Amino acid sequence: MTRPDPSLRDDLHQLRAELDADLDLLRGSPALVPLGRRRAELGRYLDDLDAQLERSSSAAVITLVGSTGAGKSTLLNALAGAPVARPGTDRPTTRRPAIYKPRNADVTSLVQGIRSDGIEVTDYAPAEGAGGIWTEQVLVDAPDTNSIATEHRDQVELLAERSDALVLVAHRQSVAELASVEFVDAFSGRRDLCFVLNRADELSPEAQATLVAQLRKLASDRWDAPDAPVFVTSAALAFAAEQREPGSAVREVPGWKELVEHLGELVSEKRLGRVRRDNALGTTARIAELFRELRADVEPRLDRLVEDTSAATASFRLRVSDELDERLELRRRDISLLLFDETARHWEGPGGWALRAGGLAGMGLAAGAMVARKNPLIAAGAAVGATALDRAQGALRSQRIERASGLVPTAHELEAWYRESFTAARHTSQELFGEPTALGLPTAGGLAAEAASAIESAWQRLVERDLVAAAGRGSRWFLRWPVDLPVYALVAWLVYQSGLGFYEGTSLGFDRLVDASILVLAWLFLARWVVRRVLGGLGRGLVAGVGAAAQEALDRTEEEAPAEHTAAVAARRDALARLADLHHFWRGRLHRTP
Repeated sequence: MTRPDPSLRDDLHQLRAELDADLDLLRGSPALVPLGRRRAELGRYLDDLDAQLERSSSAAVITLVGSTGAGKSTLLNALAGAPVARPGTDRPTTRRPAIYKPRNADVTSLVQGIRSDGIEVTDYAPAEGAGGIWTEQVLVDAPDTNSIATEHRDQVELLAERSDALVLVAHRQSVAELASVEFVDAFSGRRDLCFVLNRADELSPEAQATLVAQLRKLASDRWDAPDAPVFVTSAALAFAAEQREPGSAVREVPGWKELVEHLGELVSEKRLGRVRRDNALGTTARIAELFRELRADVEPRLDRLVEDTSAATASFRLRVSDELDERLELRRRDISLLLFDETARHWEGPGGWALRAGGLAGMGLAAGAMVARKNPLIAAGAAVGATALDRAQGALRSQRIERASGLVPTAHELEAWYRESFTAARHTSQELFGEPTALGLPTAGGLAAEAASAIESAWQRLVERDLVAAAGRGSRWFLRWPVDLPVYALVAWLVYQSGLGFYEGTSLGFDRLVDASILVLAWLFLARWVVRRVLGGLGRGLVAGVGAAAQEALDRTEEEAPAEHTAAVAARRDALARLADLHHFWRGRLHRTP
């Protein structure tokens, strides 16, 4: 008993699942519109592959096809050794299928869709009939391919779709008959083919040679089956011989032995696996043909889409970068002032007090010193008021600078830049696959969120780390000592003079103290101006650092944002390439199957 190769069945199931995965990536794509007129054909080929999976665990099905008068029914009777098919009485026309099958063979799927009252089924015991040749074959006599009845043509197509091999039966008048030729066109490469030139007893040797040459040319040139065998015999003579003595036809009828041996070998375990494998490969070649032209049109557009998306992402990122640079420049003074305040908190000593006093405070103290000689209370009030106002301004500045909202472009601006940058990419994506999101195209919301995150992260790093580190560098000893030591020296001199005056009974004098205060304030104001210039350089570095950190994050966004889109496009391009070369891909996977 023929046992279909399980490895073939497993390979076919795996390959079919992979084919479905590739088709799923392309289904619903407007890019497949050119394939629309042939979608029914694609569906038929996919159904054929599914049928191959079903047949991989069932008996071999061999269907006899041909036009009116070719002698298909007589051939089936001769092969069975019994009148299982009834040739036409008024004219040799097969109107309903005749099936010759093993007793244990289930032909339900084979005859599905065919009226049950129009089918003749004959069972045989395996290894009996026709000299023991028939073991697991299901032989089918199909209606005529050139029948004018639509029902008959539909039946023969269904049966051929559900067969492993087709035996094209021809005679003198039907060798090149157009209807039969067109029928075989639909199954060339998808089914194992062999040809029987029947009623050879009615032909001269020269006519036989001519007709055989015609059949071989059709097989080679039109159906790409140069190795398909052609048998020249007479089914009527074979049937008559079998009726007289079973098994005698192989001895008496020319060509009969070769035909029977070929059909017997066809269902051997090794040969049947190859037949079904080749049938599946033939069907995949038809599918590949459908997608080959489509690939030539779509693949360059997919490549351009990836380039357009990368260019659009770069354009969007450039707009954000330019806007960030402008806004950082506007924030540069705030950053420098905040650095000034932060440095003051790190500076212990007179210089730190001068930095913390601020510009308004310094002017207030100076004004206070100038009027101190006449009215000390007014001087003190001016100094205190100026210091308080400066502190309030510093607090507002600190609150404002802790937020990065002013640096982040508005949602409306980001949306406008996105539309401007991605118009071409979105249009191409929609043409190819309906919705831009189907290909993972970066969205306005996603890019806006990434841009905002990059800017806010860089700004937060400035506020929490870089600003403190820069303040530490701005208050090192080589800046503090030149500022603080003269003040300490003057204070020490005043203390010395006060002590000496106390000892000698003289007073230092209020005017001298005011003069010393003015001198200290002048020195600290000058030092404050110098330190501020030094810190201004550090502030520019902080601004540059914020820009660099944000730009680095935006660069990563530019690289990573299209990643999902690029992968989606690559997956569809690869799927299209596999579909356009499906038969070679399957052949490489099935080559190990016997």
